[in-house]
Amino acid sequence: MKGILKEVREEIVDSEKKKILIVEDEKIIARHIHRTLVGLGYEVSDIVSSGEEAVEKAGSNPPDLILTDIMLEGQMSGIEAADIIRTNLRIPVIYLTAYTDEKIIQEAKIAEPFGYILKPFEERELHATIEMAFYRKKVERELRESERKYRTLVEKIEEGICVVDEKENLTFVNPATAEIFGCEVKELIGRNLQDFTTPDEFKNILDQTKIRRRGETSKYEMKIIRKDGQERIIEVTASPMFEKELFFGSFGILVDVTDTIQTKKTLQELKKAVETMHLGVTITDMDRKIIYSNPADAKMHGYEVKDLIGKDVKMFAPPNLRKSMSLEHVKKWKGLIRESVNIRQDGSTFPVRLITDIVKVGDEPIAMVTTCEDITEQKEAENEKGRIQAQLLQAQKMEIVGQLAGGIAHDFNNLLTVINGYSGTILSKISKTDQFYDSILNINKCGIKAANLTKQLLAFSRKEIIKPRSLNLNKIILDVENMIRGLIGENVNLISYLEVNIKDIKADPGQIEQILSNLVLNARDAISENGNIEIHTDLLNLNEPFSTTFGTIPPGEYVVLSVKDNGCGMNEEILHHLFEPFYTTKEPGKGTGLGLSTVFGIVKQNNGYIFVESEPGKGSNFKIYFPGLKKEEKFEEEIGDESKLPKGDETILLVEDQPNVREFICSILEEFGYNVLEAADGLEALEYAKKYANPVQLLITDVRMPKMNGFKLAENIIKIYPKIRILYVSGYTEDKEIKKGMEGFFAGFLKKPFSFSELVTKVREILDQKSSAY
Repeated sequence: MKGILKEVREEIVDSEKKKILIVEDEKIIARHIHRTLVGLGYEVSDIVSSGEEAVEKAGSNPPDLILTDIMLEGQMSGIEAADIIRTNLRIPVIYLTAYTDEKIIQEAKIAEPFGYILKPFEERELHATIEMAFYRKKVERELRESERKYRTLVEKIEEGICVVDEKENLTFVNPATAEIFGCEVKELIGRNLQDFTTPDEFKNILDQTKIRRRGETSKYEMKIIRKDGQERIIEVTASPMFEKELFFGSFGILVDVTDTIQTKKTLQELKKAVETMHLGVTITDMDRKIIYSNPADAKMHGYEVKDLIGKDVKMFAPPNLRKSMSLEHVKKWKGLIRESVNIRQDGSTFPVRLITDIVKVGDEPIAMVTTCEDITEQKEAENEKGRIQAQLLQAQKMEIVGQLAGGIAHDFNNLLTVINGYSGTILSKISKTDQFYDSILNINKCGIKAANLTKQLLAFSRKEIIKPRSLNLNKIILDVENMIRGLIGENVNLISYLEVNIKDIKADPGQIEQILSNLVLNARDAISENGNIEIHTDLLNLNEPFSTTFGTIPPGEYVVLSVKDNGCGMNEEILHHLFEPFYTTKEPGKGTGLGLSTVFGIVKQNNGYIFVESEPGKGSNFKIYFPGLKKEEKFEEEIGDESKLPKGDETILLVEDQPNVREFICSILEEFGYNVLEAADGLEALEYAKKYANPVQLLITDVRMPKMNGFKLAENIIKIYPKIRILYVSGYTEDKEIKKGMEGFFAGFLKKPFSFSELVTKVREILDQKSSAY
């Protein structure tokens, strides 16, 4: 007994005296118990003689334990009082009684007493019973806390937890399981798994249950149908439950892996795409060791894939370029399309186009991904055919061009054409004193600004038509110098240092003026207060290739244009984004981000190269290298055809589902003398054609329209007018249906958006074709 008491005391961590309430109607016995408890080190909170008093005292001044007789004064017995106290207050109760009647003992158990001591009792017996009661109270408290933690864990855990009986009926589910099934918890209890699966899937579940009946844990995937009809794939880990070797159910952990499986499938498809693409893809760790190479990359460099794993990626670069492949350089290249030279296993070199990006987990870089394109054929084609500007910039900026193409939407171009056309027409027909003149003029100006923005985008993508000729760079600078001085303001000095003995270059003079304007304005914006801008020209002979961040300049004789300022300068981050479209460091509304990207596009379009030197606080120097012309080379400016646009008097059936576009086309055609019949769709056009008594010479129809498309309309119109000519208009130039629709009879095609001059020229061209053309 002493050992037990010692163990019990060690378990009780509360060092304060325990308070005990005595409930005894015999005063002598009550005083005896009081003295005994005090002698044992306890504190007696109070002595009462009735059950009613016991309940009241327990509520107002809760003791740690109650010693109560069973038979008490008043209407309430000790058993009844103990039941109330245990139920409401969870205070442990020990009975002290002289009654040994079995019936009374059974009644006393209702209140779940912590002890039952028969009078008279020994002090040691009382002490042991009290200590054991305190110990049991502590254990019960810990059990309740443990149960609370368990329940919280089960309810909060992200994985589904459930229990099913031997017939697959759900007997317990946590909230996560309910969420997986798309139900409330109460909706699932008692339901059979068969209610949420197909018959074939339920058979699979039963097969897994057979495994668990043998005492084994099973892990499998289960397809369920949620309450909302969604099909989900659930990963199940289920363990059997036995009682006396009798299987009575399973405990399962559920994880919805539908998205994970889809992600794996997507990754597999992505891997397949990377494995089959013609671009080389290399993944390295942060130490530049190759951890993945696709077949195209290995083949490009003359290796097998297995021979590259673990090798230093610098092996792809010639010795003179390996220093530029340090980690610091790579970080600067992040996301930048650049050209370089790589080396094959046999030692031969070839030109490549590279894009490197850094993969991060959180803020921690873990790998680098580089795509490599062999541009040997492109370079050879550029040298042979003299089309370096169209191919080089298009390839270098393949991603950006894609962004631009997506940004200039088909509808925007149509709307811009209509807005500018109508506003210009109205302005020509009303007086400047008209109350709406200024408003319409503002609309027209905004439209022109939008058109100019589109023009800059086209210049960047090198789709703008240019007129290159032989010109002297110094003369261009002198011609625009006064205009440029007016742009930069009085606080900035413009100084020109022009080399007299420079060669002519082949370029479009308007584009050279645009380069000068953009670079000087950029320099002006970099100067906060007073400063200098210098324009230099020079003649330079390069004997060896000169590598820059923006490409390699091959050997040759160049006329160099430099625009230098002593402004704020640029850091490495800005330099690497400098020529990206829409990239700007200016405040919102103070720059489009297209100025320098336009310069870059023009330079490449004129077979030139660009190099930038800049440091924060030390200004910037933009150098542009134009190939110098030999004396015998001379290029005349191309003269365009200035003849008037053709008119006509034929009848045209116009079918276009967009009212604003239809109205605009109609107004232009009527202005040029044509008789125009309008229809909003194919069915309306057919009805019109059947009722119209006179011949119709031309059908102009949109390709994609509701009710009936342009091709179907053309097939039916020809039955009415066998010699009618067809002009399709559409914004979808790559549509295979267009090519198919033009087979079998004469038809022309005009891509949206188009100008009024393109429209009337195309119309006249088709109408003037000989009859044998269709």
